[in-house]
Amino acid sequence: MPFACGSRLASAGIACLLPALALACDRTEPAPGPARPAARARPATDPPVGEIVFITERAGRAEIHAIRPDGGARRTLAASPGADLFPATGAGSTWLLAIRTTGGESDAHQEQLATLEPTGRLTAPLLTAGRVRNPSMPRDGRWVAVESDLRSFRDIYRVPLAGGPARRLTDSRHGNFEPAVSPGGEQIAFTSSRDGNAEIYIMPAGGGRQTRLTAFHRDDWSPVWSPDGASLAFLSAREGPARVFLMRPDGTGQRRLLADWDQPIEEEAPAFSPDGSRLALVARRVDGGGEVWVADLRSGRRWPISADRARDATPAWSPDGRHLVFTSESGGQSDLQIAAAEGGGRRSRLTSDPAPEWLPRWIARPAN
Repeated sequence: MPFACGSRLASAGIACLLPALALACDRTEPAPGPARPAARARPATDPPVGEIVFITERAGRAEIHAIRPDGGARRTLAASPGADLFPATGAGSTWLLAIRTTGGESDAHQEQLATLEPTGRLTAPLLTAGRVRNPSMPRDGRWVAVESDLRSFRDIYRVPLAGGPARRLTDSRHGNFEPAVSPGGEQIAFTSSRDGNAEIYIMPAGGGRQTRLTAFHRDDWSPVWSPDGASLAFLSAREGPARVFLMRPDGTGQRRLLADWDQPIEEEAPAFSPDGSRLALVARRVDGGGEVWVADLRSGRRWPISADRARDATPAWSPDGRHLVFTSESGGQSDLQIAAAEGGGRRSRLTSDPAPEWLPRWIARPAN
């Protein structure tokens, strides 16, 4: 069933599960306006740290695997007859949120939200009815906002992670989508089609007054918070092709992130660096291919980190901001690659498996 909030939003399915969320230790400066210099980073030649968690498809089912950035200690975190998906990290990056899908394309199809512990144990579903997508949580990890068809086409609910009833925060027959909780947990930005096309709104975390932040006759969608909550990135078709824009949480200071490209490009998958000084994105070409780029928010300078004429997607930052991991497709095979965030052609293939591997998340905890 396709979303109703504008032609640019993804149809129901895997592509709906791609929010970019800040880790618990993230800090940033406001994108609109001057920013302080970022803290001095460790050299990109140092070994990457943390652990990368991703999805692989084997024997007709999706599994969650984890691997060290050097390619070692690969392990299976979760596997089931359904698909296990993990669109968000938890507080302190010690566990993940998972969406388990069952029932295939039948009327019994379900998408249930659960937590995934470092051992790989999935908790009982936090929501036992309705289909859940796009979970987002504050930095303290006490609760999660999700979009669900629990009692309507699509609305936003707040669910305590310790267990308890879901609280409905929106009520619009045209649908409310893509909740993005501010890092401190005070506000929720989201997409709504209540005005005829997709626009970005914001509301208090407990519900209440919903304020429209964008107003254009073409779609605006996919809000992403900067790590300090001082700005939002979002996608917009206001100039034709999808582009990344920035604004303050009150809707002021809206500006396009990058200047024009030298070829037709659609931008997608914006992700703030942990210190908030840079933003990664995918520049998607008309032939379906795309490269990962990084942009400096102070200067507007941009540079590629993946191969020219590649088919790459879904970049995720390392906890220290020195590297990115992303999905790369070549010859019909989808694997994961790591590249230095400063560019310069330093890339390495993390996985090489006949089974598709995709949607990486780079978390701070060490591999077991």
